[in-house]
Amino acid sequence: MEYVSLIIHEDAAHDCITMLGDLGVVEFTDLNPELTPFQRRYASYIQRCNEMDRKLRCFMVEMTKFKISAKSADNVDSFLAGSPDVCHSSQDTTVRALNSIERILEDKEQELLQLNSMHEKLTREYNERKELQEIISRIGGLVETELSDAMRVSSRMGSSITTSVDSPMDASESDLAIRFKNITGVVPADERLNFERMVFRATRGNCFMRFSAIDELLADPGTGVAVEKHAFVIFFQSQFIETKLRKICDAFHARIDTIEFVLNMVSNTASYLRLWALSLAHSELSTVFFEKAMLSTINMDSFVAIFIGFAIFAGTTFGVILCMDVLECFLHALRLHWVEFQGKFYKADGIAFNPLRLKDLRSSMDS
Repeated sequence: MEYVSLIIHEDAAHDCITMLGDLGVVEFTDLNPELTPFQRRYASYIQRCNEMDRKLRCFMVEMTKFKISAKSADNVDSFLAGSPDVCHSSQDTTVRALNSIERILEDKEQELLQLNSMHEKLTREYNERKELQEIISRIGGLVETELSDAMRVSSRMGSSITTSVDSPMDASESDLAIRFKNITGVVPADERLNFERMVFRATRGNCFMRFSAIDELLADPGTGVAVEKHAFVIFFQSQFIETKLRKICDAFHARIDTIEFVLNMVSNTASYLRLWALSLAHSELSTVFFEKAMLSTINMDSFVAIFIGFAIFAGTTFGVILCMDVLECFLHALRLHWVEFQGKFYKADGIAFNPLRLKDLRSSMDS
């Protein structure tokens, strides 16, 4: 064994050391044994390699989550040779190849993070819309069932529910006596019992609570695990109880959807669809009038006939669109007056509205 000293240019040092390492007949001596690993010149390269290793582990975790198998290379040289984005050849150095790999991994990591954030956002929005749909479809059935049971029990006890109809003077007092607030939302199925007990203890039983299981399992945005959830509705009277219930819902990560929010969302969607349908009708009517009035006269040689056809087309289009806009404004004003104004501010001693039910018709016919 001989002790030799090699003086190599810095640009060619990496390639020479790689070839000597492949031979396996050279043993290197540390000329600076007093330096710590963090004081070495290659410490920054090791940190960069550790950072790239972390990014590769993140890629492997995401691939495992979506059940994607990675294609393995035989060795480093074949991996670099099969990567068209990595510049690694005899004219290029290993440092430049490392820079290329680092840049590619950085770009791919940013794309992956952006895709994950968008996927999480879309999953969360889908879950919110699905939960809202379940609340609208199930809570109404729960309330109707409970009210029908209450009416049946009251009829057995011989009490009258429509007393306010027979005595109009006491209508406002009876309405204030039975006026309740409500909270609707969704809670995980494994937290239902604890949530129900906590609500009962915090309100001392002064609330009416019902649950309904959601058939479809909803994926958690963070972990992707399917979670079973239950929709709930709580009726209460006091503002103090409402504050307690909202704190309990926050503690159990229960999402709250108020009926006012649901109605506003439905109203906004209906308004958008109404405007879209109106614009579509305007476009189709304009096309029909143009084909009927203009195309039949545009081939005529007479300028007067073309002018008359255009006048008929313009007048008919303007008249029909004006009538449609006036009718839409009238219907919109009527809806605002009866639904919103009359529902919020109107008070009078009238007859309460009772919906038409088949069982009521049968009972009236039997009696």
